[in-house]
This record gives sequence, structure tokens and C-alpha cells, in this order.
Amino acid sequence: MASVKAKEIEKNKYEFEFLIDKASFDEEINKVYRKNVSKMNVPGFRKGKAPKHVIEKLYGTTVFYDEAIDNLLPSAYEAALAGTKLDVVSRPELEVVSIDDKGVTLKAAVWTKPSVEISSYKGLEVERDVIEVTDEDVMKEIDNTRERNSRMLTVDNRPAENGDEAVIDFEGFLDGVAFDGGKGDKYPL
Repeated sequence: MASVKAKEIEKNKYEFEFLIDKASFDEEINKVYRKNVSKMNVPGFRKGKAPKHVIEKLYGTTVFYDEAIDNLLPSAYEAALAGTKLDVVSRPELEVVSIDDKGVTLKAAVWTKPSVEISSYKGLEVERDVIEVTDEDVMKEIDNTRERNSRMLTVDNRPAENGDEAVIDFEGFLDGVAFDGGKGDKYPL
């Protein structure tokens, strides 16, 4: 493909136009027609037997345009992008400019990698933070990992100890009278 002129519309944002030629577009429209004709109901014709010009008259001349452009767009865009020599980092914002005797003219807006100019970088000094890890820090992290990865085991043959979880039933009284919300069954503690 010949080189495509890209113009900068914003810092690091470029826009360029490219063309899908008329012959390729017409051929793709015919393919789309053959693919979709069986799905279209046209009065006076059996399903799938209506001629293309009748369908276009009934549904509009642009009835097959969207699918034809969708089918041709990836390869046409890639070829145009190769002609721009841009280092693109975004999806294109595409717009159909015109559909005429030349074919389909499309416009693409893309973001590119920013150009960076590095001036004096020699002689720069950087402070490096040195973090000392003590044995206590290591043990603390090991204990945290143990706690995170621990699992509950049921123990029946000894009394509850510090760190155990017990399942209890309870009822609270105030001056010998049970109060609302003061009772619980199978409560983990």
C-alpha cells in the first residue's frame, strides 16, 4: 500500500483517511447479499429468491453496507496503518467519511506512543532505601502465614484453652429475669 498521510490533531493523536476501493466493496456487498438473502422476506418472492436490486429497493440501498464494511475494515485498516508508520497504542476511532464511485472513504483517529526527549541524565544521584529485616519481623510474618493457612480441628478430649474456639449456648439474666436478645444457641466464641 502507498504511504498514507497522517496529521497530528492533538499531542500524540493522529488522524488519517484511507479507502476501500469500489471493486472490493461491490464484491463484498454481493457476498453479504448471498449470505443474507435467505433470511429476508420479500412479498412476491419465495424466501431466499429475491434479487438484490429488489431487496435494496425495499430495505434501502445501504442494507448491506454495514456488514460489508465490517468485513473489509480490518485488512484495509491494517494496510493503511502500515502506510503511516505510526506506533499506535490504542484502538482506532473510525468514521465513514463517504461512500461514492471511488469506494468507501474512512477516517481513523489513533493515539501513538509519546516521543520522549532525555536531556542530561548522567550524574543523577538516587537515594536507595535499605530496609533491615529482623528475626522478629520474620517470625511475625511466619505466624501471620500460619494463621492465614490454618484450619479448624474438632477437639473433644480436653478442656478449652486460650486460642480455641468454643461453640456455646447461653442465656443472660438481669436481676433473675431473662432479657431480650440475651439468648444464643450454637454461638462460636
